[in-house]
Amino acid sequence: VKFKRTPMRLLIGLLLQNPALAQLDYDLSSLRGLNEPGFDLFNELTVLCRDHIGITMGQILEYWRDTKNSKPLEILALWDHLIEEDKIEDTFRDTLAYLYIQFMDQHIEELIAKDRTTGLEIAEKQELAQLLSERQQNNNS
Repeated sequence: VKFKRTPMRLLIGLLLQNPALAQLDYDLSSLRGLNEPGFDLFNELTVLCRDHIGITMGQILEYWRDTKNSKPLEILALWDHLIEEDKIEDTFRDTLAYLYIQFMDQHIEELIAKDRTTGLEIAEKQELAQLLSERQQNNNS
């Protein structure tokens, strides 16, 4: 199966093939505004795997059978992502961290654009300063 490898496809594929990854400590609530195709599916998949500890890939595919997500999930279920077994968790965490940074950058750009056009409220200025500070810390680490 040939398709473009994106961070979101990688996350969905890894989680689908390794549902126990959902038990890792990650919070998707801060990413809700992320404009990334597949995010809603990744979020739903995370919730499903957390609510049904021990769920298998087959059960996940059955859960989504005859829905719009059925075909993409079937493709990702067969996907050979070429990641060694002992590197899967780290790859999952790193890809998630990349998405957080991408979302932060997207939000910073939105706030800067708003500042240029209509100006920012005090709370938005504080949020922008906080985001820029976090971004700087991420660049330094």
